[in-house]
Amino acid sequence: RVLSKLSDDAFISVLFDIVDLAFTTHSLLPRWQHVTQLMLEKGKGPGIENLRVIQLLEADLNWLLRFLWSKKLERHATEAGVYNQAQFASPGKLCQSAILNKVLFFDILRQNRHYGALIDNDATAAFDRVLPALCVVTCKQLGMPKHAQRFFFKMLRNTIYTTTTAHGRSAKTYSAIANPNVPGQGVMQGGGASLSNYKSQQLPVLRAIERHGTPAVFQHVSKVKAKFRRWVSGFSDDISLFVNELGVRASRLDEDLPISQRLRNAVQLNLERYEEYFFTSGGSLNLKKCFYYYIGFMWTGTEWRYRSNAEMNVDPIVITPTTLIMDAAPQPVQWYEADDAQ
Repeated sequence: RVLSKLSDDAFISVLFDIVDLAFTTHSLLPRWQHVTQLMLEKGKGPGIENLRVIQLLEADLNWLLRFLWSKKLERHATEAGVYNQAQFASPGKLCQSAILNKVLFFDILRQNRHYGALIDNDATAAFDRVLPALCVVTCKQLGMPKHAQRFFFKMLRNTIYTTTTAHGRSAKTYSAIANPNVPGQGVMQGGGASLSNYKSQQLPVLRAIERHGTPAVFQHVSKVKAKFRRWVSGFSDDISLFVNELGVRASRLDEDLPISQRLRNAVQLNLERYEEYFFTSGGSLNLKKCFYYYIGFMWTGTEWRYRSNAEMNVDPIVITPTTLIMDAAPQPVQWYEADDAQ
């Protein structure tokens, strides 16, 4: 922002020459290899469990990362149609659009009196669990030149971190390759390229869900237009999974069971698949923040109303996260009443 206001372009020219040389040779300026991290409140109080850890980079390095990944790569991938349409953390889209998708989903269920379910998933330390080596491949698929992505990978591996508090900066440091046998992962919380790398790594996850998961199917009341399918919708690391009655019938899952039980089984399978796919990309679900709605209707004699969870007469959704040992007890997912989805 400061450079853009300068009347002389010499500073920008020199900066781009430095960047070009750094990318060509995969060489980092010494000052680019030093990052400090601190904690900020998230509006939930000063308790340590409510603080967000972010990393502070050199201003010109962070500008470079934001320009190449958050601007150039994002725009290229969007215009090329590479990004999944259900991911709303993209240029030209709003976070409210992801919320609007959920509102419209519930509206359509209510209009048609169909069974349906929505699962909201939240990631644990999303950017801290990204696999940088995998991002070399996924960002190249989006159009990022190989030498640029390798530069970013080398930067993450060679960065030296300190911790800053109100008492000052720590004297001791750490790095991702302090233990070469177990290198640290992540793409820096607060870095200009973090979101783009995270989204590139999630693209195969969303594609896998769309290939193997049970979708929500929508059809125009005229039945003239083709059916429309939607599996997921989300913004950044907050991903929602959709399933409805038409999708379950189209998938022909458990055809001998009542539709309520068939839908419950489809929700269970979708969540298990998403969690496994997410794990393969380094992610982990925060089950304390994951929840789902199960929507059904019944006629009281005078009006339609939502079925309560007890009236659904189905077992709750449980899952054993892949990050736990195989003999761990399944963990329940929060099940909210359909009235809460209003």
